[in-house]
Amino acid sequence: MKSPQPYTNEPLAAPRGNYFQWMMDNIDEAFVLLDTEFRIVESNRAAREGLWGKAGVVLYPGFYVLDAVEEDQVPILRNFFAEVLTGCRRKTEYALTQPDGITLHIENNLLPARNEQNEIVGIIV
Repeated sequence: MKSPQPYTNEPLAAPRGNYFQWMMDNIDEAFVLLDTEFRIVESNRAAREGLWGKAGVVLYPGFYVLDAVEEDQVPILRNFFAEVLTGCRRKTEYALTQPDGITLHIENNLLPARNEQNEIVGIIV
């Protein structure tokens, strides 16, 4: 019988540089972090290549996300985002249209992103 391998605290196949980004890119749930002006600060692979990517939207830092949604939904999302910046949590539904014309209906939870001083500095989508 083989003896068990000793436990190590080494991450498996994770790069040494940015472990957090590696972890975020290797989960199935899509995450996007917005600043207070609704521009992307960071996104993970599931967001970039998944639903947003299928809709032909290229996510990159600085991208203004309200440019990607249907025009009639911009005021609604802007209001939801503003509420989240006051500390509320919101559940949203909106649509993205793919380049082939198919409309994707998306549900998201919007959460306030806080810094170490517990100040709201953005939105987690």
